Amino acid sequence: MTLERQFNDEVNRISALPPKPPVPIPVRRQLWMHYKQAIYGDYAQSKVGNVDLGHYKKQGDIEIKQGGWGDLKGMSKEMAMEKYIELAKSIR
Repeated sequence: MTLERQFNDEVNRISALPPKPPVPIPVRRQLWMHYKQAIYGDYAQSKVGNVDLGHYKKQGDIEIKQGGWGDLKGMSKEMAMEKYIELAKSIR
């Protein structure tokens, strides 16, 4: 299975998780940051925009979209995917 396929499978699995029991905010933040880095590359305000965070927004943790992504500057798409997969697999 390709790295991109594994990444997409984990994105779909995480997206389908019910909001309860909730994934801790620090883990969600890491997932979001690595997802954005894998899809869009290095952070830029124009890439964040008015992102719809679905149930995250409903849970009041919109701060997920603020900060952190910029810390991954220079990380390759492949490394971001690998980190996302690693984090996602820790949520079982």
